[in-house]
Amino acid sequence: MRVRQLLALLMVVTLVTFLTPHLISQAVNFAQMHGSVNDPTGAAIVGATIKATQTDTGLVRTTLTTSQGTFTLPSLPVGPYKLEITAPGFQNYIQTGITLRVSQDPKIDVHLQLGTVSVVEEVRGDAVMVNTNETSVSQVVDQQRTSGRIHLRPARETALLCAGALSIRLKRWRNLW
Repeated sequence: MRVRQLLALLMVVTLVTFLTPHLISQAVNFAQMHGSVNDPTGAAIVGATIKATQTDTGLVRTTLTTSQGTFTLPSLPVGPYKLEITAPGFQNYIQTGITLRVSQDPKIDVHLQLGTVSVVEEVRGDAVMVNTNETSVSQVVDQQRTSGRIHLRPARETALLCAGALSIRLKRWRNLW
């Protein structure tokens, strides 16, 4: 009986040892957008419709602004987006060229202009996603930069593909003190 328990324990430890790296290394391929919608005087627009369309796949996510005029679109797959904002009595707002990367959370504040639905305010071009909510620096290392062989590189070398990464080699620990 004791041998069976030891074998069962050994199998569990072996499975956990081999499966843990695969479970941990799963990438999170989501981002989100948040922001506020105001009128020309700066007052919050309650109930404005926010529609984010991923231009590659056609995926559409919609939400409404809160009583403070804010919105959040969580768990968006990474990629290029078109943002449309509509509210009764205001011109429609369309922004294209938004590209979301992994774990990005850009803040998009919009001031809608008074007008009719037939008038559309459209913003074009690649929107620079500046994150003013946190001080971390991150970078997506794409397949082009790794030449498709990232699994053959040690982790230290992969980290050095990012801008600003430094390699420090310590020859002797005793020289540090």
